Amino acid sequence: MLGLHRKIPSNSPLSPSEKEHRIRVWWTVYCLDRIMSSKVGHPAMVQDSDIDAQLPSRNGLSKEEMEDFYDPAHLAAQVTLARITGNVLSNIYHIPQPDRANTFVRGVQSTLTSLRNFHETLPSILRLDLNSSPMYPNRSVASLHLHFNQVCKSTTWFVHFAENLIVCHSHHTPNFILRLSTGVQPREKSQLKRLQTSISYDYSFG
Repeated sequence: MLGLHRKIPSNSPLSPSEKEHRIRVWWTVYCLDRIMSSKVGHPAMVQDSDIDAQLPSRNGLSKEEMEDFYDPAHLAAQVTLARITGNVLSNIYHIPQPDRANTFVRGVQSTLTSLRNFHETLPSILRLDLNSSPMYPNRSVASLHLHFNQVCKSTTWFVHFAENLIVCHSHHTPNFILRLSTGVQPREKSQLKRLQTSISYDYSFG
């Protein structure tokens, strides 16, 4: 086992450049795992609780070595969004359980809050510029915002699906859908709506 998901010891014989390559390889794999898992509906391969690898940085790199690496803010933002994606998979799209209807609502609320905080704290180099064409400075930033948009949609999709299914097919709705929807009280629906609309979009991808 390579153990890329573990923290590199301070006494490691690896050079700063080798350490950074190792760190960035791991977090790239981590992001791809979360993205692909969300698309095909599979659980993530490695749980966050098992990971203690350092985040990308330029610590200890010489000026020459820094030229080999992109600004760590790009990958760090992707990692944060990938973590939120993992929470969506585990807290919202988990296998339905009779005693977890209320945790579903809290999971949606928590995820929307995380998404709002993520968007509001993005550094300037990762934001879209509405006065430019294109709005994004590079493909990495465009990919980040597309991923953000997709996570927003996947977070709230199941609530809307449950409500519409009950309205259109109330006599044929699976029991677990009924439990989830009826577990969302009017006050909680209002809170979810406020959180959803509070995420300010600087773009429209349709």
